[in-house]
Amino acid sequence: MKVILIEPRASEINVYSKILMPLLGTKAYQDLENEKRIFTKDWSLYDGQHIVFKPHLLSARELQLSVLKAYSKFYSLTRALSGLIKLNFRNAMFNFMGYSIVRQWKK
Repeated sequence: MKVILIEPRASEINVYSKILMPLLGTKAYQDLENEKRIFTKDWSLYDGQHIVFKPHLLSARELQLSVLKAYSKFYSLTRALSGLIKLNFRNAMFNFMGYSIVRQWKK
């Protein structure tokens, strides 16, 4: 598993973090299925945001929490307010929206 950490710049407005999504018919799906590492076939969770398999190096929960932590860091209230102070309303709006979404995920 590779984790890439990137320090956000003030000009960046979005961050995309996708978790491996082993879709039916792909080699990734077949490999994970053969290793008995897929733990749900609830297709509503196959969206790139939910863990649907058992990772090798950490638990599924740890991986999910790491993704949530990355989103929380990027879409922080501090970044949103900073955008307002700098009169960069578009970035501030996206950061407020992201902050709100991440807060809902944490519940």
